[in-house]
Amino acid sequence: MRLVTFRIRGVDAPRIGARVSRQVLDFAAAAGVAGEAPPPSRMRDLLAAGKTAMKQARKLYEQAKADRNGFAAALLDEREIRFLPPLAEPVLQVHDQENRRPVDGDRADDDGTNKTHGCSPNL
Repeated sequence: MRLVTFRIRGVDAPRIGARVSRQVLDFAAAAGVAGEAPPPSRMRDLLAAGKTAMKQARKLYEQAKADRNGFAAALLDEREIRFLPPLAEPVLQVHDQENRRPVDGDRADDDGTNKTHGCSPNL
């Protein structure tokens, strides 16, 4: 199952779904067809919701693949949509010099800090 974020042409709100051949399954519309509560509306929220939300998304995907006529209202042609970045709001983590450790091959200075550019965050 390939997850996507998209916008229906002429509609501002981004939506999430999955590719089904040359169509895109709109999860919110598919949930309506299946008589279920819709999954989260943003990709970040879907992923953060964990296994339960992903299980629901997978179930909707499998149902739509098996019954394309029944889910026709939730299956959109690729020409009707515009693909968006999967995660619209990227997560930025900022680390200061004290919150870094040397990467293999880098050397730490005598005071234990790493003054080279090959640093990675402490984990």
